[in-house]
Amino acid sequence: MTENELIKILKTLNALKPSEEFARLSRSGILSPGTSISFDRALQPGIFSRGISFAASLALAAVFMLVLTIGGIAGSLKTLFLPTLNVVDNESLVSEADTITNDINIHLSEIEYFEQTRQAVALAERPVTEHFAAENEIDRLLNEVIEY
Repeated sequence: MTENELIKILKTLNALKPSEEFARLSRSGILSPGTSISFDRALQPGIFSRGISFAASLALAAVFMLVLTIGGIAGSLKTLFLPTLNVVDNESLVSEADTITNDINIHLSEIEYFEQTRQAVALAERPVTEHFAAENEIDRLLNEVIEY
């Protein structure tokens, strides 16, 4: 660490100032011989801050007790405010899922049927010359077999 860096650090530390109460207590303790200063007493929280801390603790305990109480009666409150619906049970959900699955299967089979129909129509719409060319090829091959 160089001398310039040390001077910069000391200047930044010089900007720190103690609180007025700490300075007053320190001054009175230094100037009055034979008396000891109780810094602990000066730094202890006041009655106001202790009261706020006590109130916050009570509020937190009350909220905790409220959550425990509501958690214990949540089941009865649930049935009171949210009655169970007759249509919402396992059997009805399974039957609804089966119905949906059957509908999907029907749509898939229709898609397959229409695809097969489209392919058949595409074959039927091919030019007639291709059919004749294929027949001519078959005739030629049959003639070769007969001549053999």
